[in-house]
Amino acid sequence: MAAGALLVVGMTAQARVFDFNSESLAAYLRGQYEQATDDTGPFAKSSGAQSNFSDTYPYLASYEFGFVYATSAVNLRFGFEILKPSDLKGVAGKDAAGNTLFTVDNNISGYIPKVGLEFNLKHWTQSRLFAHVMAGTATVTMQNSYTMTAAGTAAYPTVSDFREEVKGTALMYEYGVGFETLLSDTTTFAFDIGQRNLELTSLNHDLAVTNFQGTVGVGDKATFDNGQARSLNLSGLAASIMLRFWIK
Repeated sequence: MAAGALLVVGMTAQARVFDFNSESLAAYLRGQYEQATDDTGPFAKSSGAQSNFSDTYPYLASYEFGFVYATSAVNLRFGFEILKPSDLKGVAGKDAAGNTLFTVDNNISGYIPKVGLEFNLKHWTQSRLFAHVMAGTATVTMQNSYTMTAAGTAAYPTVSDFREEVKGTALMYEYGVGFETLLSDTTTFAFDIGQRNLELTSLNHDLAVTNFQGTVGVGDKATFDNGQARSLNLSGLAASIMLRFWIK
């Protein structure tokens, strides 16, 4: 009986009690939802001057994993983010009379290695309030696949069904505030809100194709219908949730 009691006491004494003041290293998983600021930008300005659209991007989504090295005042965060908004399929491009000229499927994907700082504004034993700033280089690929109708072929006689693929890189930075608290054992839950700034101002073709701007080759600059350099704005207000697994 006495030996059993000592064993229970010994096991209890060795149990780890979570305390932000003593935690220093964590792995994390993060999901982010972002308001789509330029909600028709991926296709509206490069799909022929006679084309109009009603469908838009409702939101952008991304997923991230990485590590956090923590101190009492500032945390250093290393992450790798995967951009993957939901695909848009069967978006109708119509003329002024409402005739469908074509449908387009849009796909955007990308990745961002990133690094940043978290500033501990206020912390308690098992929760904390923080501000963060992150930066990285984004590589983004966008595809538009067009299926023409008879009316579309008449309006754009040089174009038949085609798929275009453009690619670009740009600096991304984001900032915001968040709150983190203990979920169970050594796992914490965090949420944050903030602003992401990511605008690709130069895109290049990855496929040789004849599109609404003419015949292009691999590496050629992508343009809008008006001849200006094609851009893609993925900036916007964002909110995220995160799980952190504290290792030590």
